[in-house]
Amino acid sequence: MDFYGINVAGQVTVDSDNSYDIGDSTHRLKNVFSKTFDGESTSALWADLAEKYKCKETYDKGTAVVVSKDPDFDVEICNVDLATNFIGVISTKPAFKMNERLKDGTYVALVGLVFVRVKGVIKKGEWIVPTVDGCARRGQQGEEAFKIGVANETKETEDISLIKCVIK
Repeated sequence: MDFYGINVAGQVTVDSDNSYDIGDSTHRLKNVFSKTFDGESTSALWADLAEKYKCKETYDKGTAVVVSKDPDFDVEICNVDLATNFIGVISTKPAFKMNERLKDGTYVALVGLVFVRVKGVIKKGEWIVPTVDGCARRGQQGEEAFKIGVANETKETEDISLIKCVIK
């Protein structure tokens, strides 16, 4: 079916308010691009809101990043415990992408459920703070002002591991 110049496999329905639904639960759309049609997303496969930034280097998924001191870049790896200039963590599958047209940028998850590089033991529900080596760690009493999110799973080892966290 041809719909405003878009070839659609599946259903196109018109609601009473003259809004359109394209596809269905078995025929999902990957990307929608249009110069004349504004769409509204009602669901996403992944769980974070991310924005593209220019990074000093290529970083692994879940790496905590801060505002870069280098004027040629937006973000760099977090290498300060309790960094006050924390931005987010490197995302690999953002649900919602902002600043998508930035060339050579990297998506940084600003909020949502994402993998985070975490140092040390942490229990599900404990809050996290940024620390060195692009990691987060379990927050301690008196560090509430540096809270960047909450662990969504338990980690029982002291090493650096990726765990799901909700970034706020």
